[in-house]
Amino acid sequence: MKVIQIQNDQKIAIKTLQGARFIAVSQIVYIVAEDNYSKIVLSNQHSVLVSKTLKLVENQLQFCGFIRCHKSYLVNIAFVNELCCNGISKLNLSNDTEIPVSRTGLKRIKEVMDF
Repeated sequence: MKVIQIQNDQKIAIKTLQGARFIAVSQIVYIVAEDNYSKIVLSNQHSVLVSKTLKLVENQLQFCGFIRCHKSYLVNIAFVNELCCNGISKLNLSNDTEIPVSRTGLKRIKEVMDF
């Protein structure tokens, strides 16, 4: 998987059995770890399973507006609607998904959001 710049839009290239699939980074809502794979969830409710660990995906997307909020989740900040910190921390996303936030993830979010 590699991030490429096409004019004003960034895309990631994912190897498939047929060749390659290009996905706009702006369409990725979140990515969840599934063993040694990562499931990329898109804004159109589709998902793509890639044979890369979440750590490798995070390294590729670290400068594209994504934050590691939990050991199993990488979230596109553009889709975050709310951070809830009452008891169990979680992120509410614009697609009505709730993502858990770890203590370390909460620190990262506060640093990125500057509060």
